[in-house]
Amino acid sequence: IKDYLSEYTKKNRKVVIFGAGHRAIMFINILNIKNYIEFVIDDDINKSSLYLPSSGLEIKKTIDVDWDKIGLCISAISLSAEKKIKTKISKLSNNDLSFFSMSPDSEFSLPLFKKI
Repeated sequence: IKDYLSEYTKKNRKVVIFGAGHRAIMFINILNIKNYIEFVIDDDINKSSLYLPSSGLEIKKTIDVDWDKIGLCISAISLSAEKKIKTKISKLSNNDLSFFSMSPDSEFSLPLFKKI
């Protein structure tokens, strides 16, 4: 996954995680990918402007993000909310924003997580 994320950052495109819950924390810290993630997005007002445990990544609200600079958004939210969030952030970006889920059961699963 580090190689996969490295490709986005080499093109000066930012990688973000949407959702600042336990799934995001584990995903970032176990895979040791904090250096590839620009920040984490969560619209819970109790999390805004805080930092994710262990990785220290800043948590921002959707409206505080310059979506035109984001190349890849990885979802760490519930599968039932992914389509709604993908639609919402796609409208905020004027570029070709990639949206994937960290969950292999999602219709938006990262290509390297797809079941063969």
